[in-house]
Amino acid sequence: MQLLRKTTILLVEDDERDRKMLVGPLQEKYQVEVAVDYTQAQSQIERGGFDVVFLDLMLPRKKGDRIDESGKLGLDLLKMIREQEPLAPVVVISGLASVKTAMKVLQEGIVDFIVKDDLEDQLPVVMRRAELIRQGCVEQLILRREARWPEDGQRLVFKSKLMKNIIDQVAVIAQTDTSVLLSGETGTGKELVAREIHTKSPRSASPFVPVNCGAIPVTLVESELFGHEKGAFTGADKRKYGLIELAHQGTLFLDEIADLPMEMQVKLLRVLQEGTIRRVGGEREFAVNVRVIAASNKDLQVEIKAGRFRSDLFYRLASVRLELPPLRERTDDIPVLTRHFVEKYRPGLGVSLSPKLLKLLKGHPWPGNVRELESIVQRMLMKPVERGQVIQPADAKGCLDEEGRTPTEIESNQFDLVQIEKDAILRALERFGTQAEACRRLGISESQLRRKMRDYGIAHKRPSRTDARPVGKGVIPEWRSKLMRLASNECEFTTQQAITALGGVSRKTAISHLNALASIGELERIGRGKYRGGNDHAIGPALKAGES
Repeated sequence: MQLLRKTTILLVEDDERDRKMLVGPLQEKYQVEVAVDYTQAQSQIERGGFDVVFLDLMLPRKKGDRIDESGKLGLDLLKMIREQEPLAPVVVISGLASVKTAMKVLQEGIVDFIVKDDLEDQLPVVMRRAELIRQGCVEQLILRREARWPEDGQRLVFKSKLMKNIIDQVAVIAQTDTSVLLSGETGTGKELVAREIHTKSPRSASPFVPVNCGAIPVTLVESELFGHEKGAFTGADKRKYGLIELAHQGTLFLDEIADLPMEMQVKLLRVLQEGTIRRVGGEREFAVNVRVIAASNKDLQVEIKAGRFRSDLFYRLASVRLELPPLRERTDDIPVLTRHFVEKYRPGLGVSLSPKLLKLLKGHPWPGNVRELESIVQRMLMKPVERGQVIQPADAKGCLDEEGRTPTEIESNQFDLVQIEKDAILRALERFGTQAEACRRLGISESQLRRKMRDYGIAHKRPSRTDARPVGKGVIPEWRSKLMRLASNECEFTTQQAITALGGVSRKTAISHLNALASIGELERIGRGKYRGGNDHAIGPALKAGES
């Protein structure tokens, strides 16, 4: 995707002479929007679409009115910016170097306080500080939205010529700004390769935003990707940044792109073609500057023929294609990967695997690739180990047999793979009752489950709410788990968001469960129809209880 727009600055300044003096140096490098009074600034803040704000506190309410020398209107705008555009750093500009005023606005969380006459000299330092603060805020928001932190030691580890060739190509691809499509089996490290492309690219100082397209509920995909405006739908009580917008000037990684609904494929295609987005409920489009890297473990050409993926989107995404080899084709990487995982889970003990055990590992077909290898090494190391111990095949009993097969593989040799998957789905639906819980246990999205059920001819009646008997504190365990997961993902949430998370239950049902969890301290009421997670110690056990 081409670079589409400069950093946008909103300049709020009433004095025409000062405004002209400030706009000059700003326009040389940045796109500048101007507001000359409180009312105009309020309108532009509500509309959004800017990256940094330069704010004069002493403003008239409307052009021609008397200037509010107390600075109250300016402080009101400052608070409004913090609520409406929390990612936009604010630089307060003033004609008077008042220490009292500076201290007051610094308490509101601004980036800097500078005198107008010094702006031209201080501009590079001020903008660099503003950009760093914005980037840090974006990264924190991304991590909170993902509900996970990057794992330590999460890096590409290899020795084979196949992977060396891949990394050599990555070094070249990274210097371009074109879209990339990564293909390969599950567990081959597509996200790590995407991060490597981002790290080696000119965009490395900007955010890397990973999105698992198969893990987002269909009803929330548009809001998650594009964001929404306050009041766009019931429960949208504030503006929400979309993941595409958060990736501005950085890299957007769309994992499992084949699971993106068709209607969203059309909207993503427009982003790639036009470089603009519009939030749900928004009236204006604004430019975004992102590089898109997509990944899929499915053959997208097959998906196109089946009518499940758009060919025009495929050609937009596949400007550069990179296929990652499965682990069984690069067995030279197994020794270095096992050493990496041993050090990750038993650091500093000098534990290693014997040559015989490594030979068994090399002979395994690895249907789960590197992710499966990590899981097996982790299970091997769950037993007590001594410093410098060499793990023998006997120590790996229960993880591998003498022929290097895992227990799951041994058991499944007598079945057809399609039948194994069908049986697993049937057992999950029978045991856990609901499709949502079956998906969680199987590790797939609800859209994937419905497609597999259709392909295998599996019929499953959703249990009625009268069949789902509350247990424990009067809360159905599955619903309790969903509510606590919502509380861990969102700082604050509304009753309507809870209804959506529970799968469209009645308002009365949702409120009864929310109140039950609030009564035991796992949730906290913070206003009419608004909740947040209770004590930090309560959320973890609640999630575990719901997942047990």
